[in-house]
Amino acid sequence: LAPRGVDALAAYEEGSVLPITFWNSGSCPFAQRAWIVLEEKRLPYELIRVNLTDKPRDFVDAYASVNPAAGASAKVPVVRMADGYTLIESGVVAEFLEERFPERGARLMPDSPERRAQVRLFTATFDST
Repeated sequence: LAPRGVDALAAYEEGSVLPITFWNSGSCPFAQRAWIVLEEKRLPYELIRVNLTDKPRDFVDAYASVNPAAGASAKVPVVRMADGYTLIESGVVAEFLEERFPERGARLMPDSPERRAQVRLFTATFDST
């Protein structure tokens, strides 16, 4: 698949941003959080749709490279950077992308520690419901 995202192809072609591989089922609300961040940060990415009832080997291997716990069931999202650095868990992915690409796209966190705490509390509240 071609890189996706707002102006992603142009950014990818000019070499200003590393390409990202993003595994997503398309229906997981947690993976949607990572997808929104990729779009808001205007990052180029390759979207790989995963059928969670018939998981492809590359997806399972990518997940296991980060969570090698025996019996761990691979789940979305999984994000792999061009250098092979791989992340799982939507909140971790979101914070990493914001910190790794602060100059790209929209800022996702406010400046003040109090406002950032409010955002984290809001997110945590909906993670548990």
